[in-house]
Amino acid sequence: MVVNRYEIIKALGDDFEDLVILDIIPAKMLKWLECYEAYIGQMKTCRSKPEGIRSAAEEFGITQRTFYNIITFMETG
Repeated sequence: MVVNRYEIIKALGDDFEDLVILDIIPAKMLKWLECYEAYIGQMKTCRSKPEGIRSAAEEFGITQRTFYNIITFMETG
């Protein structure tokens, strides 16, 4: 069974935040998690992946390229 990084992070639950606090996981991962979850929410209402990315990137004030990188990171295992 192959799981992606997002599933692993979700499985960690509160332990994920503890690992960030202990600086075992970089703090930017909290922001990336927030961004990825916003993208998942956008995909429920958007007609296409590029539209969802564009909308979520605008919400967070980051480039679409950065958002693509976040999605790729979270969806790989």
